[in-house]
Amino acid sequence: MLGLERRTCESSCFNRLSALIIRNECRPWPFVPGGLVAYRSHHPQRERGGAKRMRRKKRIALIGGGPTAVYTLKNLLQKSDELEITLFEAGRIAGCGIPYSPEHNTPDMMANITSVEIPPVLVSLADWVRSADARFLKTFGIERDQVGERDYYPRILIGAYYIDQLERMVASSAPWHKVVIETETRVLDIKPLGKSFEIMVRKGSDNASRRFDAVVMATGHLSEPNRPATPVQVES
Repeated sequence: MLGLERRTCESSCFNRLSALIIRNECRPWPFVPGGLVAYRSHHPQRERGGAKRMRRKKRIALIGGGPTAVYTLKNLLQKSDELEITLFEAGRIAGCGIPYSPEHNTPDMMANITSVEIPPVLVSLADWVRSADARFLKTFGIERDQVGERDYYPRILIGAYYIDQLERMVASSAPWHKVVIETETRVLDIKPLGKSFEIMVRKGSDNASRRFDAVVMATGHLSEPNRPATPVQVES
């Protein structure tokens, strides 16, 4: 486990990793809105031991940056193959998705599942809450010694868990993997090209094409509902 830097500030900060290729800024979310964060791990034994391997990493596009993408990335990083993974997130924040985003929820909006029903990423949700700093717990009115496995938590707290776990997981990934996370980047099209795929993406007003060996769709909720063209009666 990498050493963790715990600190408090006037904004609501979460636990920080001390050895990341990102600025040490006091910000509420680990991935800078509109930014691109790249993490590259190094393997000391390989660097000390002779010539480097020049084989190209298998390139994987992971479309979507919510919990499904977090668990998918967890499993991909456990593979022995050398991977170069790019995670595309259309929104400003990677990790939480729409259901647990602070942009779509308020602190009093509770999840309808208990913490034990959420599969652990690196640690369980309950253990993560227990290890949070006092200011974070106070924000949600949580007493550390009363945290239980079957507690219900606000959606944005669960979102903070996924964001933090994604950050730690990527930073401590297997040394031979490279992960790039691109926020505010929308995937427009996917074209099969034999054994590879061409992906068209848009960031701001700029469009670009990218080539990958494999694509994983983890888009989750539709940002715009797919309503039928003909008006129909809807019952709730």
